[in-house]
Amino acid sequence: MSLGVIFKGPEGIAVAADSIITLQSVTGQVITQFFYDNATKVMSIVGQQFAGVLTVGLEVLGTDKPRTVGSFIPEFEKTLSKAARMPIKDLASQLGQFFLLRWKEAALPNNTENIIFYVMGYNEGEAYGRIYKIVIPSTISAYPVDADTHQG
Repeated sequence: MSLGVIFKGPEGIAVAADSIITLQSVTGQVITQFFYDNATKVMSIVGQQFAGVLTVGLEVLGTDKPRTVGSFIPEFEKTLSKAARMPIKDLASQLGQFFLLRWKEAALPNNTENIIFYVMGYNEGEAYGRIYKIVIPSTISAYPVDADTHQG
């Protein structure tokens, strides 16, 4: 279970999250759980200084060589154009596409918990921030979750 909190107000967006993840090791019929208390769940994206990402839900991909969701962010950053500030919805959609591929590569069982991303930030020329949600693998299209959802 992850704990993530987002507050959006007229002056800004505040984000917080816990830092613990659970890793499981399966040997025959024995399942062993390990807890790691230093995971990064609130992240910035290089080149997108007006945006941030919060992740909750499944925090580790892979079984042979497990990796935290946050460890994939530098690879995601390399897929982005370095020249332009992206609209928050576009950034969220690209993040969803990137992690859907990572999900498929991990070949996770059907009953695996979803990865949930909240991508938030400020579009150029807009006074108030935006927040979008992505649910991997089921909802990779970014949809708004803030109070002014009628503005997309």
